[in-house]
Amino acid sequence: MSKLGDDWRPDKSGVFITDIGDEVSNEERARGALKLVVGAIHAIVRPSFVEFVCTMVEAGIPIYLAVPGPAGHLSAKVRVNAVLAEPVRQQDAARVVDVLAGTLKGLTKFAFDAPPMHFQGEA
Repeated sequence: MSKLGDDWRPDKSGVFITDIGDEVSNEERARGALKLVVGAIHAIVRPSFVEFVCTMVEAGIPIYLAVPGPAGHLSAKVRVNAVLAEPVRQQDAARVVDVLAGTLKGLTKFAFDAPPMHFQGEA
């Protein structure tokens, strides 16, 4: 994500942005699906994060909010486009933050049981 500034470095922003690779369908990969791995709530309330997510949702790019899993596990992730579509359309940044915060809270409760598993869903 070379277009993003230095303040988007994961150690500064609390967000690691990556393409999603083999974790989604070929169609979603072709549309540029992104995974936003978030370390803590403070990362998603940043205005630049909200603006980035809204821009991606408006562009129809599949966006997955994720939390890192423990060693040996993939991240727990959920696609957020559908639940963000209306607040993004209404340009309601506060509602976008509420939806992202609720989604992140749910993801942090994901049970990473043995053997390593992967959660994928739609919020």
